[in-house]
Amino acid sequence: MSFEQAPRAGNWAEESAVLEKHVVGGEHEICRAILSEIAPRSVPREWASRFAEMAWRVQFPLFTLKVLHRFVHPENPLAISPATDRENSLYASALLSLGAIREAAEILDPIAAKGDPDGLFFRANLYFYEWDYSSAIPLLHQFIGSDAISPYRRLVGKVNLAAAHVTLGDWESARALLTQIKEECERENYQLLLGNVHELLAQCDLFQGRYAQALPWLRRARELLKDQGGLYLLFVDKYIAIAETFLARDEMNDGMSDGKRTESNGNEKLARLLDFRARALGLGHWDSVRECDLFVALFKKDEGLLRHIVMGSPLEQYRTRVRRLSWTKIKAQGKYHWSLLGRTMAEAASTIEFDPYKKTATGQALYESPHLLLLFDALTQDFYKPANIGMLFQHVYQDEVFNPFSSPDRVLQLLKRLDRWWIENDLPIRVVFKKSEFALTSIAPVDLVLQRGKTLSAGDGKFADLKAHFGDRAFSTASVASVLGVSKATAQRVLAEGAAAGRLVKHGRGRSVEYRFASRGRSKEKAA
Repeated sequence: MSFEQAPRAGNWAEESAVLEKHVVGGEHEICRAILSEIAPRSVPREWASRFAEMAWRVQFPLFTLKVLHRFVHPENPLAISPATDRENSLYASALLSLGAIREAAEILDPIAAKGDPDGLFFRANLYFYEWDYSSAIPLLHQFIGSDAISPYRRLVGKVNLAAAHVTLGDWESARALLTQIKEECERENYQLLLGNVHELLAQCDLFQGRYAQALPWLRRARELLKDQGGLYLLFVDKYIAIAETFLARDEMNDGMSDGKRTESNGNEKLARLLDFRARALGLGHWDSVRECDLFVALFKKDEGLLRHIVMGSPLEQYRTRVRRLSWTKIKAQGKYHWSLLGRTMAEAASTIEFDPYKKTATGQALYESPHLLLLFDALTQDFYKPANIGMLFQHVYQDEVFNPFSSPDRVLQLLKRLDRWWIENDLPIRVVFKKSEFALTSIAPVDLVLQRGKTLSAGDGKFADLKAHFGDRAFSTASVASVLGVSKATAQRVLAEGAAAGRLVKHGRGRSVEYRFASRGRSKEKAA
């Protein structure tokens, strides 16, 4: 009998022990199957954090949220004691796993401010997720200095701190800390952490151009991690491919006697990096795919690919990293054409261009459906990583908190509406539904016209329509109402917003009032 039907006294301790055994054994699928048979609301509060944590550890964040939601967001706050820091921290970590970063930060910030170890660690992880390693460092120092954590958790915190120093290029701090951690791991026989340390030491050499020195660290890391589950070996193999590729490039540049052999060797190593990219793509590890593209672009000095990476990476901290590792100064600003079927096919004469601010052949424009426009904006933020349910929810429903019982279905229904919209407008774009990940694809060559540097809005769509219709000519409230198909009151509101923002210039008074689009580069003109 499952807990969902009738949990019995004492069963929670027994089930917890069973789950823990499977978690430690790496049998995550079995854990998720067991948890799926449990009604989240039936878990008593004294066991809620325990089951929520195990669900999070086996990548089942929705269960974590459902178990804890009644404490974090109670229907009647007076009828239940407030959520503990532990409950809030676990809830926020599950939100982070679903991409609801903003709400996760709002929950974690006050907990971290109190110095709670869980709050500090999870908030630092959120900064890692955002590539904001500078902000994570002081929190990790606080975490490491806490008397309330075990020696092993303190060591985990140190490894994370070393990773932050490596990413920021603080090689001296990273090496000093990693040497200390390495000695402790060897003394205590912590194989997993020791493998992580060797990988980080390799990165210290690799990102300073010492590829030959990085390889022994990576090969030792591979030995230490070969029996570990998860993605540990994937990361090591990625850096091996990068190190060997750029070592071969340096050998070519050094002008070895057998020039043809050297060039062939370089091409072979680049092929290995591309093979690794295919492997990461097959595993759905999108950040590794992005990293492979970055190093291929660096190897080939491909500015077009670098632009694609910058425009298709939503985090400014990562884009800064791209600029630091390369010669480019590309900013994620202005219009960019993203081909859903690749850059080669996009060059075909038959490529369709889709602009959410322009009307389709059916006379519809995506901006006319504000929720669909925001959903499209969310789905096109990242060219590599599919969107997940929490990220989509917070992007579309910006003033609401995520409800694990109702929010997923709302987003799914909106995704289905967007998919139908493509079909109804005879466009080859489709929404891909794959487990809890969602992305756009195409059945024919399509260029999506994207606006980088600001969120798409229905208001911008209206002004795009007006600009296309009137150009530099003057227009009245009545003519705007006719073009947009709205009431005069709505048209007047649109015009007032445009004038206040400096997009429109107002001339005349009373019934003779007219508007024009402000010229680029000209300061806002005063109304007549």
